[in-house]
Amino acid sequence: MMVRAAASGMIDFSKFDPWDNWWWKKLSWIMSELADQQGREVTLAQHNHWITMCSHGGLTEDSFEDCKASASQAYTRLLQLTYPWNAHKIGADGTRTAREDAVATYHKIFGNPGEPRYEEMLDALHSVMKKGKQSSREKDKSRKMRKLRRQQAREQRMGGNQ
Repeated sequence: MMVRAAASGMIDFSKFDPWDNWWWKKLSWIMSELADQQGREVTLAQHNHWITMCSHGGLTEDSFEDCKASASQAYTRLLQLTYPWNAHKIGADGTRTAREDAVATYHKIFGNPGEPRYEEMLDALHSVMKKGKQSSREKDKSRKMRKLRRQQAREQRMGGNQ
């Protein structure tokens, strides 16, 4: 960062005095501003990337929503970096990460630790893991069942959309 500050002309290290407190303050401010500028540039690139991804014609509804959420998060972060004095007011909901969304969705589907449905899921998982590897016949049967469930789910979605 100091090389960038010197190369960009933000600071002249030939006049630097290590015993001068004012120089240390000035260096701190310049380094902070340089980091903010670089953060804005990277965030702008991320935002542009997600906006471009949103325009892709092959996106599913879920992937489009993910792209839109990521673009919104990047834009919110860009605004926070541009207006740091208002960062606490800008998009409190927009800073929610995809990880937090995934965890919330997981808890919605499977429940939280301690809930009966969550404990049942763990018990079922434990019994499957305890059983060991599947035979090739069991694998074929499992594949057929998954394929059937996916097909039924697809038909339900298509039937609901018409």
